[in-house]
Amino acid sequence: MVRVPGFWSAPSTRAGSRTRSQGTVSPPPVKAPKLESGRQDRAKTPGGTTSEMGSKAIGESAVTPKKVGKVLRKSAQPVVSVTAEKCAIISGSPDTTASTVVTGPESTARVSAQEGPSIVVGQETTARVTAQEGPNIVTGQETTARVTAQESPSIVTGQETTARVSAQEGPSIITGQETTARVSAQEGPSIVTGQETTARVRAQEGPSIVTGQETTAGVRGQEGPGSHSPAGR
Repeated sequence: MVRVPGFWSAPSTRAGSRTRSQGTVSPPPVKAPKLESGRQDRAKTPGGTTSEMGSKAIGESAVTPKKVGKVLRKSAQPVVSVTAEKCAIISGSPDTTASTVVTGPESTARVSAQEGPSIVVGQETTARVTAQEGPNIVTGQETTARVTAQESPSIVTGQETTARVSAQEGPSIITGQETTARVSAQEGPSIVTGQETTARVRAQEGPSIVTGQETTAGVRGQEGPGSHSPAGR
């Protein structure tokens, strides 16, 4: 191979033109200005490094909410419904006896008497509901139901919580209706202990509730064994 003078000199624009004048057919190397502008072009190219990093970031942000959403939907699923039994409530019975009153479209309910474990998902409890969601609940209708799903682990005085009734007996009560319950006042051992508890009635209509022993009943704060409201007689 015959060496051409000046061919192995440092690659530059002048060296390229000089080799071309001496008969070399090969094109010159990439020019320096286009190398610097190539970074910006490469970032805009679909296959560029910056674009790949951007697509990964977009993909991760799109997948993360779906995973969170699945967890939230899974935790919000109600427990399988159970059939209610129409019977007198004995201490530790798995049923919930409710005496309800029409409140229109509001979604507020108050727990006025309760015994047994705290109201958690699938656990047993006895309570009187004094106000429930929807206008189609009969005033003073005594019904039996079980709470199968609830947001907070336990009900304490004044704490608001959301519960779902899975099965109820009565002419106009919708199954699976969501309500919000509030404990108005409470006496005796804590509700979480599973022991019998007497709660003060804040507002209530309808028949009294038997919870092993006769306990809170009546209207607006009446309490004590054997107390009945006029509607319960």
